[in-house]
Amino acid sequence: MPPCDAAIGVIAVGERRRCLCRGLEARGLAPVYGVGLDTAAGGIGLDGVGCLVVDLAHVGDEPAPVLDALLAAWAGGIVFADASRLDERELGRIAVKVRGYMHPAAAPQQGPAPVVVLAASSGGPPALRRFFAALQGPPPATLVVAQHIGGGFTTELARQLGRVAGFPVAEARPGDALTAGRAWVCPVDRAFVLDQSGRLTEAGDAAPPSRVLLRPCIDDVATEVAVRFGADTAMIVFTGMGEDGAEGARAIDAVGGSVWAQSVDSAVVASMPDAAAARVRVRGRATPEGLASALTEWLAGAVPAVGLEHEGSG
Repeated sequence: MPPCDAAIGVIAVGERRRCLCRGLEARGLAPVYGVGLDTAAGGIGLDGVGCLVVDLAHVGDEPAPVLDALLAAWAGGIVFADASRLDERELGRIAVKVRGYMHPAAAPQQGPAPVVVLAASSGGPPALRRFFAALQGPPPATLVVAQHIGGGFTTELARQLGRVAGFPVAEARPGDALTAGRAWVCPVDRAFVLDQSGRLTEAGDAAPPSRVLLRPCIDDVATEVAVRFGADTAMIVFTGMGEDGAEGARAIDAVGGSVWAQSVDSAVVASMPDAAAARVRVRGRATPEGLASALTEWLAGAVPAVGLEHEGSG
């Protein structure tokens, strides 16, 4: 957690910088001051800063390596302003995410942080972007993204999700620990297993099938998470073709975890969420934004119900 007097750095220019600074200060977030992209990427001018607000309308004209350098070096909170108009609604959304970094809710003291599998296939990247954009700051959980995608695109998917989420999203690599407040995108070209400490380690040929994690097979990902974390697990099945993830949903349900699925009308292809809902009694079905709200309420200990259509086989 940043110190209570940590500042908020705004990377923007002209009237948009002034609008962002005024909007954050009006919502009780201070001190706020402008920071240059080039200097921030070099670690200059960030003393005392706990969270950065980056205006993508500004950095979109800058060389991509400058922004990449900033994302690689910066360890604090980061929130992206990506709307063409900085109206009250957009400023409110940004303020909520900044506040999540600067004044996070106290984490429960008992038990490990939940691990949530986000399963998607056809139409998945846009649905996932909507879901991540609707989350209000870093969740008190680890998010594992299992998206059917071509090799070489997982790093770009992680970058896109991180831009809208405002918290770290990265491709999972050996040695990474499944820690709360972050999201990991499963690679498609290699398999991993979880060791006893919860870290990912590259699976060798001798690894038992039940220990394989982070393959393109969503069932394998969800089953591994269920075996390792038990009832401290959840799964959301987004749009996709086929039935991959249905058996994984059954595995999570069997250990006492929770499962949601995307609604038929909001899915590009509904066969994957339909298959999961046919295997287990899902807690509800909703749009990506509704699923983000349901997960947030569940993590807070509430019973998500509003706006959800309940389905399942029981």
